[in-house]
Amino acid sequence: MEFKSNVNHKGYKTFYPDSIEALRSWLEKYGEIEKSVWILLYKKNANKPTISTGDVVKHSLCFGWVDSKTHTKDFESYYMYISQRNSNSNWSAVNKSNIANIEAEGLMHETGIKLVQHAKKTGTWNALNDVENLVIPKDLETAMKEIEGSEENFLAFNKSAKRGILHWIFSAKKPETRANRIARTARMAGENKRSFYE
Repeated sequence: MEFKSNVNHKGYKTFYPDSIEALRSWLEKYGEIEKSVWILLYKKNANKPTISTGDVVKHSLCFGWVDSKTHTKDFESYYMYISQRNSNSNWSAVNKSNIANIEAEGLMHETGIKLVQHAKKTGTWNALNDVENLVIPKDLETAMKEIEGSEENFLAFNKSAKRGILHWIFSAKKPETRANRIARTARMAGENKRSFYE
């Protein structure tokens, strides 16, 4: 279960798990030592032992790791980047649901359990509840009332668009940044633009 170095395009450490057991063994051995790794996966037509991206996501969570981007290696394989989860990052509804399912299956590892306990203790477990539930913050509500059509247009946006915008506002680190995002959201909603990138 050793690393292969300089295999992918960035030269980072990689690991090829030919089974779920192999992935879990790697995370058991290296999960608290390494910060990240590129997992090598094969497509179905490659006819090689492999696991799915869903397996990687699920079993990484068990150990307090999270998935990120993928990168094509060749016509039959690709890499998936996983890393230790930042203990202070907020939990999405999707990952909380995944954790509930994993717990029900009895698959959680001690490191994953500690991370969840830490999240619940510090508040990061529920920090995104209002965003996930599409609760409009008071400062945004006030700003939209000052621009004709803003609130009506915003409420008509699809859930995904509203969630993205609310998360963008929520993630502002400074009060002035949040104020600017609030003003921009209200203005753009008045123009019936769903994305803050438009």
